[in-house]
Amino acid sequence: MEQQTPILNPAELYDKRRTKDVGRLKAYNKILEQIYNRIRTISKLPNSQFFLLYTVPPFILGLPKLDLEDCVVYLIYQLRHAGYEIRYSPPNMIYISWLHHEKSYLVEQSPIMQAMMESAERTQAELERKEKEASRLMGPRKSQRKVIKQAPGFGQSISGPTPKSTYPSSSAINTILNRPLSNPTAGPPPPSASDYVPPATFLQNMSNPTNQVVYPKSVPEYFKR
Repeated sequence: MEQQTPILNPAELYDKRRTKDVGRLKAYNKILEQIYNRIRTISKLPNSQFFLLYTVPPFILGLPKLDLEDCVVYLIYQLRHAGYEIRYSPPNMIYISWLHHEKSYLVEQSPIMQAMMESAERTQAELERKEKEASRLMGPRKSQRKVIKQAPGFGQSISGPTPKSTYPSSSAINTILNRPLSNPTAGPPPPSASDYVPPATFLQNMSNPTNQVVYPKSVPEYFKR
């Protein structure tokens, strides 16, 4: 009879360890469930804060002994993948925050914000509709103006030149409108003071005055003046 060669499967070496890890995982998930319950309770309070300080317990009654470091690593990993901001303070304190989700709630989930966004969209759509309507109405007018300006003899009769009008021409009107304010009336400008030439008699009288003082011959004649 042949003797069988003994064989030891390496997977059998971890059977006992696998059993212990299953119990530890149960304890870790129990702690994680407690954390979620506290977060849910805090979020329902009026004017609630957006964070939680949680101290990981060293053991839980009725569950296998915890590996504290391994438990903290597991909790941080699961909470971060759940979308929470996590900070760790040794040896067993965890800061859990969900404040960064507040903005996304206000923009995407808040009924108040949704109603405001709908009103803004309606207003924007109404403005765009009015702009399109205005551009549609102004389009034919602009094209009609171009056709009139390109017509032959614009401003004149097609049959021939009209007789001279009694109204002032456009050039005369432009001259009057563009005249400086210092010369509002038509006609040549007034002469300048530097161009004035006094008469010759005035210059002669100024250089050789002929007026003489008449003295009275007597006192009575002086008072009769």
